[in-house]
Formats: sequence, C-alpha cells, structure tokens
Amino acid sequence: MKPVIDFEHVLSELSINRKDPCEVIRELISNSYDAKAQNIYYFPILERKGFIFIDDGLGLDTKNEIKGITPYSAFFSIGKSTKTPGAGIGYKCQGSKLCFACSKFVVISKTTSDTNWYYKELDNPQSNLTIDTDISPLETQNPWNILENIFRNSDNITEPILKSIKNNILNKLKQGTIIIVLEFKTPDFSKYFESPSLQGKNSKERNYLYNYIRFYSKHGDIRILKTEQDFPADKIKAFKSIHGVNSNLSLYMWIGGSLEKIPAGFPYIENGDKEKPHSPANVSRLTDGPSIQGMQSILLLVINIIRSY
Repeated sequence: MKPVIDFEHVLSELSINRKDPCEVIRELISNSYDAKAQNIYYFPILERKGFIFIDDGLGLDTKNEIKGITPYSAFFSIGKSTKTPGAGIGYKCQGSKLCFACSKFVVISKTTSDTNWYYKELDNPQSNLTIDTDISPLETQNPWNILENIFRNSDNITEPILKSIKNNILNKLKQGTIIIVLEFKTPDFSKYFESPSLQGKNSKERNYLYNYIRFYSKHGDIRILKTEQDFPADKIKAFKSIHGVNSNLSLYMWIGGSLEKIPAGFPYIENGDKEKPHSPANVSRLTDGPSIQGMQSILLLVINIIRSY
C-alpha cells in the first residue's frame, strides 16, 4: 500500500494568496535576494491583470543538482528545495507556487554557465501542472523574442513598459530570471498592484505595492539603518555586518510611466517640522527592537497611508 498525493489539490492550496495579493511579489523578492541579485525590476501589466518580474541573480540552473534536484525543477516541484534552512530566506520551495494562481505563467532563465536562455510556458498551471507534466524547458538566444510573442498588440500602457525592458534591461542582462504572470487570480488587481490614475509627485507613496514592499518584503529589512534617520554611526556599521543584510540591491518599480527606485530599508519616519519621533540615538537597547515611541511613530505612518486611500 502507498500513499496517494493529489498534486492538483495541493498546488491549488499553495497558490492561494491567503494573506495578501501582493504576497507573491514578496516571495519573488525573497528569491531574488537568495539568488544574490543586484537589480530587481517589477512591471505591472494592467491590461492583462499580471506582471513581469526580472532579476539579475544566479538564474535557475537546469543541469546541476543540489540535494537531489536542480533549482529549475525545484521551482515547479512541491516539497523539494535546493535551499538549506538558515542559509536563505525560504527553503520549503512553496512561495514560488503563488505564481501559479494565473491563466498563464512563463519563466525565462539563464546562469553564467549557459550559452542560451531557457524558458517554459504554462497555461492554467493550477490545473495543468501535475506529476506527469513535462517541464523540460525550450531554448532561445534572445528572451525578447518570447516577450514579443506573448505581448503582441498590447495597449498604449503596456507598450512603453515593453520598450523599457527591451532597451534598458535585456541588452545588459547576462544572467538572471524573468517571471511573467498573466490573469492573476485576485480581485481588484489594479488596486493592489498599480493604479494608472495615481500620477504626480506623491503617486508612489500612495501606491499599495510600493508601501507593501517597503514594510513587508526583504527589501524593507528593518536592520538597514540610515544616518538621515538619526541612527548612530556605530549601529549602522554593526548592522551592515549581519548575515543576510544587503543594502546594495536596487529594486525598481514601474510607476506612472517610468521606473522608480524603491529605497532599501524600513521606512522609518524622518525628523521634520510636524513629527519629531524619538531619536534612535537615545534608545539604549536599539538592537533589541524598536522603542515604544518608535512603534508609535511607525503606527502613525501606517495610519496616514491608510487614510490616503
């Protein structure tokens, strides 16, 4: 007698966004950090309720196995991972399954040892990805050919995005991973992932995903401290040496027709005329966590963001 696994049911459960629709982006950012990326790019594709996510990390190796499986195969598998607990952000290989809650999923990847890019397209992966699915990738010398084929006859909002990817990113991308998710299964897609009506000076501060990345993702690591927030120099230096802290990765998000760089580190309230948060320099046990005054300041910022909606 052997246990029977309903792969479709398990995958459907894993790909449900239980906490927040933007959790899928948080997971992809974590994967990019684990892959030692230096740059991350996020583009919302509003006309098809999806997005394009690009990083220049190590890429998904299709040849060399780690812990009995290649990184590429682990991306599509359940309960198999190449990561070691404590060595990266995630190791259960479940977060990537959030990408499969869509009508079309595409992954394009390349490592430094590859001559060509590898890619795989899946329609309705929640239903069609099973233990019998052939996930063998195809090859291409130019990933733009894949994007061009997928986004034929795009609208005037998507066209500038594709132009930016082709001219400013792909021409210098030597390795990394491109994730395309279309018809993402979540209500109010534009509300969470980008609203085209938010233009002008404060558009990014009012963007839900922009704030979600800063507050909840690895890119908003609370341990990344800055002098302009009145953190003492010795604390800043000490935190930079902690394993896993990386303030050098640049994350760009397409907002209002152009790429905006999202600052790394938690968005502490800076000193100003209206608000004067308690100076971290006066907190004796900063490394133990934020002070009561600091938490009050953070709560005030969250309230102001909520009010803006």
